[in-house]
Amino acid sequence: MDRVSNEYPLYTISDDGRASAIGMMAMQIIGFTNIKSLAGGLQAWQAWQATQPTPTPAPALTEAPAVTGTPATAATPSPPP
Repeated sequence: MDRVSNEYPLYTISDDGRASAIGMMAMQIIGFTNIKSLAGGLQAWQAWQATQPTPTPAPALTEAPAVTGTPATAATPSPPP
């Protein structure tokens, strides 16, 4: 336990939430205080995700337009003395 900080939360996740709830309680018994368990597990998360609107796909990537004109002059460093 000395190697794991309570500064950041530890997450327990299981398929239906039962195993992660048991794991969370076991970790609390041995002294961890910042523990989170995904209620309902991955099944609940997947059911929730199915109700969310489908994101709009990003536009297709295209090539950058051609650069025209004179390139800017870069400062050239002087050689060392």
